[in-house]
Amino acid sequence: MIDLHLHTTASDGLLTPKDLVRYIHSLQISACAVTDHDTNEGVAEAIDEAKRIGMCCLSGIELSCLIGNESVHLLGYFLEEQPEPLNSIVKNEIQRWRAERNPKMVEKLQNLGFPIQMNDVLAEANGGQIGRPHLARVLVKIGVVKSVDEAFDLYLAEGRPAYVDKIRMELKDGVQLIHESGGAAILAHPFVYPFIKAYGLKRLVRTAKENGVDGIEAYYSEHTTSQRRRLERYAMEFGLIVTGGSDFHGPIDGQLQPGKGLGNLNVPDELLQPLMDRIEYWKTRQPATKVQANSKGNL
Repeated sequence: MIDLHLHTTASDGLLTPKDLVRYIHSLQISACAVTDHDTNEGVAEAIDEAKRIGMCCLSGIELSCLIGNESVHLLGYFLEEQPEPLNSIVKNEIQRWRAERNPKMVEKLQNLGFPIQMNDVLAEANGGQIGRPHLARVLVKIGVVKSVDEAFDLYLAEGRPAYVDKIRMELKDGVQLIHESGGAAILAHPFVYPFIKAYGLKRLVRTAKENGVDGIEAYYSEHTTSQRRRLERYAMEFGLIVTGGSDFHGPIDGQLQPGKGLGNLNVPDELLQPLMDRIEYWKTRQPATKVQANSKGNL
């Protein structure tokens, strides 16, 4: 059993990279990938610990991208801990944009009358990259809401009063950036997107393929067995590899566990080798062009 979608304190997870690797190893997971949001700061620590205890850990990242006006997530997997040019763009562009977004959300919450301070959010992140889950946890602690889910539903989700949009790459640019950095690009959890019913699953997979993705995350905590099988069929039809992971963030997720998800997740070991082969393919390719930020700030 493997798990290729995990988060640490480097973004919005609750376990340090080292503790996460130790935890998933105790669950007899044979291989993993750290895929924090818009950062690979936790990768080196995770890989060092994985080497120490004798398990496989891939370098990974989860990027926010756009298909038209719709937001999707793109998973990138690498052999190097700090792949370039992705590492430079993440540090110099994406994280700067995220840093500008967070105080704006805090200000909106303050304008709603809530006693939240940026220092509270910084403390909640504990040195990691700040995201909306950190704001949500602070709102729980100060008694504004009873749960993280309620914080998102009422204030932090897209369209809610404290939401501030963030910079996203076009999907093709995100894929290009991952490929130029020697990695494989995987469309994350297709059934999670609110637009999927109107857009159509097959259309989404076809569009992802046309934008250069290498595979799709068919095994996922919130995917049913029938949904996974549909994705596996489309992956075969469009020549894409299949990956999977839990999207584990930590004990706050309740029943969601690494490897097991909500109880029905079991990502087979044999999915790892096709992913490794695809990474090796892109690792040997020399980039023809470089992704640049355009005048609107989008990558």
